[in-house]
Amino acid sequence: MSNLQWELQAYGASKADILESIEDSITFKLSGIDMVIASYLSDAQELIEFNDKNRARQYINIAKMLIFDRMDAETEWYNTFFLSLVK
Repeated sequence: MSNLQWELQAYGASKADILESIEDSITFKLSGIDMVIASYLSDAQELIEFNDKNRARQYINIAKMLIFDRMDAETEWYNTFFLSLVK
């Protein structure tokens, strides 16, 4: 399974398309990534209510991807910051 195939089954779209959509969204521009994540999780709850389990799973996977990407960025910043102090 290629990376794109995995993304399509996990997220319902490519990661690049999802990130582009998020960056263009008014929610991201006005409230930031945390609100985008919360929105995906709220939408997943709604999809569960309507028994659309696959799309709910995909929305939860998108939220997790965003959380992990943010954690990676924060770790990179943290490491860069403290490494600069050691020099």
